[in-house]
Amino acid sequence: MSVKLKCFVFLLLCLATLKAGAQAHIYRAPVQIYGHEEGAVVLHPDDPWRVVTKTMYTPIESMFGDPVPAGYSREYYLLIKSADNYPGCGNVHFRFWYEWQPSRPGAEVVCGNDWGQVFEGSMKWVQIPNTTEQWNIQNRPPGSGGNHYWRLEAKTIGCTGAYNLATRISAIFITAIDKPIADAHPPQMTLNTDERARPGVYGFGGTQNPVVVDDSSGFVGIWTERPRSQLAVKGTITAQKVKVTQNAAEWPDYVFHSDYRLPDLDSAIAYAKTHKHLQDVPSAETIEKEGHDLGNINMLLLRKIEELTLYLGEQKSVNNLLMKRVEELEKKVTSSK
Repeated sequence: MSVKLKCFVFLLLCLATLKAGAQAHIYRAPVQIYGHEEGAVVLHPDDPWRVVTKTMYTPIESMFGDPVPAGYSREYYLLIKSADNYPGCGNVHFRFWYEWQPSRPGAEVVCGNDWGQVFEGSMKWVQIPNTTEQWNIQNRPPGSGGNHYWRLEAKTIGCTGAYNLATRISAIFITAIDKPIADAHPPQMTLNTDERARPGVYGFGGTQNPVVVDDSSGFVGIWTERPRSQLAVKGTITAQKVKVTQNAAEWPDYVFHSDYRLPDLDSAIAYAKTHKHLQDVPSAETIEKEGHDLGNINMLLLRKIEELTLYLGEQKSVNNLLMKRVEELEKKVTSSK
């Protein structure tokens, strides 16, 4: 966790403690469960549930070792670091996922859609139930299979038509507040029963996260948040060398094999006149819509060059015969004089 972020969190806690007055609320030091080297988790409005924390954590209660003072009750909160480009609709939902047997989701909590806009860069506080409460809400008997290790998952719900925007969550903490029993409030206990989450999408590199990694596919995007291949770049690539490997059997040396059937030149010309491009070469409309594979297009162009070489070879043979015929005729004309 960066020094600036630590100072910001502790300042919030100190201010809250000062406001509490005589019946002081006791704020425990927050524990960071997401952020720093992990980048920012990226959530698109149409995404399924996504894994946020890559680590499984111990029961929430065990994160804070200090005993609860007499006359106090302990509440637990998620502190969520807001991020930019929030689409401005719907809400971000978080849920706990437990390695109980069978593994299943636990409690679900909701963040409002104000964060990431007016309060960009602030902390969103959301009260959460502890692990024991989430265990009990599922009516699981004490000692039944599994353990209490958990991870955090997230999903944007109630937002459509914002395909090109995304929520970025840059850091998440868990903190505990000991309050006088009269001030304490029980957490909302909403149990999630949705499908299993997919691996997360994570952004790296400054506030705009120009590099995105999709853990579910292994795809990497640069200046594109939805990579559809191993590496997707929205923009220009500058390099001293690009090496494309090819299958030797597909390389068009076969054009010069004795069994290769060279297309008829008249047919090739007729096809080009009709379709406005060479046979087997994609049209301009196809390239605009689908792009092209550098390796394949290079092989195709080389094949056309090699076929052109054979056409020229045939024409040279014909020209040689014609030249020989002309020379014979010239000799006859000269001898007849």
